[in-house]
Amino acid sequence: MSEQYVCSLSAELQQKAKLEVNEDPDTRQKKLDQLRHLFKSRPDILFRNDDAFLLRFLRNKKFDVQKAFKKIVHYYEVRRDYTDLFGTFKPLDYKYIFDAEMEMVCPGRDSDGRKVIIARNSRWDVDRYDVAEGFRGSLMMMETILQEEETQINGVVLIADYEGYTMKHFTKSKPSIMKKMSDIYENALPLRIKAVHFVRQPEIFSKLYSIIKSFMSEKLTKRLYFHGEEYGSLHKYVPSSMLPADLGGQLPEFQNKEWRERLLASNEEFEINNKYGFPKAVGSLGVADVGEEPGAGIAGSFKRLEV
Repeated sequence: MSEQYVCSLSAELQQKAKLEVNEDPDTRQKKLDQLRHLFKSRPDILFRNDDAFLLRFLRNKKFDVQKAFKKIVHYYEVRRDYTDLFGTFKPLDYKYIFDAEMEMVCPGRDSDGRKVIIARNSRWDVDRYDVAEGFRGSLMMMETILQEEETQINGVVLIADYEGYTMKHFTKSKPSIMKKMSDIYENALPLRIKAVHFVRQPEIFSKLYSIIKSFMSEKLTKRLYFHGEEYGSLHKYVPSSMLPADLGGQLPEFQNKEWRERLLASNEEFEINNKYGFPKAVGSLGVADVGEEPGAGIAGSFKRLEV
């Protein structure tokens, strides 16, 4: 049995959750029970069903149970179908990606309580890392960030730094991968993307953007901002106190040591979460790789659905 959910949101954030995502403490448990009941319609999926996990999806869909259920199903579908991104999904197997520091989770939060993440293309060595490897690291980081209830309510802001992006990078940026990432970020992860800021875009970026835009929803395209080398316009949205010096910020450098260590320490959590979803092919002993009762390595965090 999983531990009973205890809300960690401040009184102010609980009020915001009520206004923005229709979360009502008086009906929260009822909504969770309704969502779990829908799992019976998909016996082919082993659902993770602890309160904390399910609340991510209910909040993302403003407590519309049917929509939250649809998103959870798609969450498991992409993990099954996009094997180039989810085939091996454990942080310790991709320590070298985190060591490359392609992304930075900025310290603190902006004025709206949102986490700010910078993706830096200049750290992507196309001769060493396939684009799918970099995206896999990004997805692991997002899964970890989504554990924060404050982020579930306030959302995230993404900064895409295209300094050093060349034709070589462009040829490695496969449209098929871009389409999958767009699908995951918008349709599978319970992530509230509040804004995407592009900075230091080279001329070739226009070709990449034409591809990216074709996969984005109209809602997200309205949240895109382009700054080039004009950091002052970026600072109107993201305070300079959160940004590294080369983006006109007050932080001395672009680094992600704290988050890298946090991800690597969470390997067991990922291993347990990976056991949920669609059963894998039956092994040589006739036992499915997933679909069995996940271990209790993280006490009280997970609970198998009993139908």
